[in-house]
Amino acid sequence: MSSLKQGEKTIQVSGLEASSRSLLIAHLFSSLTRPLIVITNTEESASPLFEDLRALSGENQVCLFPSWGIEPYELKTPYPENSGGRLECLGQLRRANPLLVVTTLKAVIEKTITPEVLEASSIMLREGIDFGHENLAAKLARLNFNRVPLVEEVGDFAVRGGIIDFFPNSSEYPIRIEFWGDAVESLRLFSINTQRSKRRLSEFSLWPQREFLIDRSELSRKLKSSPEMLSPESKELLRDERGFEGLEWFAPFLGIPQATIFDYLPKDTIVVPEEAELLASGLKDFIQLASSARSDMVEKYGPLPPLEASYFLPAEGDSGSEGNSLWETIDSYQRLNLEDLALKGDAIRIETHPQPSDSSLGQFKKRLEDYLSEGMEVFVCCANAGQRERIGELLDQFSGRVNLPVAELEGGFIFPEARLAVLTDHQIFPRHRIRERRRRFKEGIALQSYTSLTEGDYVVHIDFGIGKYRGLEPNTI
Repeated sequence: MSSLKQGEKTIQVSGLEASSRSLLIAHLFSSLTRPLIVITNTEESASPLFEDLRALSGENQVCLFPSWGIEPYELKTPYPENSGGRLECLGQLRRANPLLVVTTLKAVIEKTITPEVLEASSIMLREGIDFGHENLAAKLARLNFNRVPLVEEVGDFAVRGGIIDFFPNSSEYPIRIEFWGDAVESLRLFSINTQRSKRRLSEFSLWPQREFLIDRSELSRKLKSSPEMLSPESKELLRDERGFEGLEWFAPFLGIPQATIFDYLPKDTIVVPEEAELLASGLKDFIQLASSARSDMVEKYGPLPPLEASYFLPAEGDSGSEGNSLWETIDSYQRLNLEDLALKGDAIRIETHPQPSDSSLGQFKKRLEDYLSEGMEVFVCCANAGQRERIGELLDQFSGRVNLPVAELEGGFIFPEARLAVLTDHQIFPRHRIRERRRRFKEGIALQSYTSLTEGDYVVHIDFGIGKYRGLEPNTI
């Protein structure tokens, strides 16, 4: 930490096992009170790190900046859950308070809304403010909400007398605003299924529904004025009545301004790449995949923007890191590289070990006695208050000597040099643990039959979350 405070540009740390990485990151964030962004190679590694940091640093201090959730040049609109997470994170970065961001390589290179457009299109709704009933309805339409008779899914808004309902992608439930004249009288979360209020809100930050904005009249004008850049197939796709399907991929052709998450980061941000060589290798693989996907879609839809126009890359097909604007941008920040193995002689080696598995409670208790006899401070992290009570009863003989915090961590570790043992309750006995996937949206309209679906409808899969219905294909068995 002293090296970071002294302004050393790049620091390399290795030897961190299990959740010791999370603890180091949380400690640095707390001690330095500076923005910090962690870039992982995959969503699978970002998710447990994000959950660890939420437990260690607090939910309001940490945000996840996800990728669009779609394949390169798939020409689909990103999922509302992903767009909502991205826009909410960018909105938080616009505020003055330091933030700890967890993201992936793919999310970082995907272009996004510019800070200026986000600021101009965002609204802070509060009880008592004069905003105007008709003004809000017009604003929701400009932010790509769809006006419907009754709000049923994310992205809908409905007007009923002095009440406006809308379902933003940054909220777990839809929101109902009641007006008294032009003044906002109340804001409430409500249930789609029962239409009853769930909780009153004092204020709500309303972001756009997607990262690239354009109204229908402007889109029509640009479709007419760009005959060579856009094929008839592409124009037909963009005229989709449900909200300009695939707009994100054609943004460069339509002159829509673009930015990256780095345009939102202050200059004193600390960038933490996990396994820099893996990130470089992952970028090469991604460029090859995206180049191939683009070639396939060009055959079907005609001209498409090049890779460097849609992603934060230097030029189409350039898979090297030398001269890459992504790496140059990362290098412009103070950087903490986290590596599994020390590849350079000047790397800081922090010797930690993953939590051992014990075959019985007696063996675990003996291990605790060994740690305590060595003068180590011991923490047994519990997933919830109920589990803490249960573990406390099992370890009654260690009362006052072993700490039992409520913090669900991915994996325990031993840090001998610091005389620290951080253990997790789910590893006390060998058992498989599945971390429940955190869902952004809490409910939706249940279907009576699959025939109620039309292509383009958003649906929620019980295991995989938000998706878009693309129709049925008959298969011969």
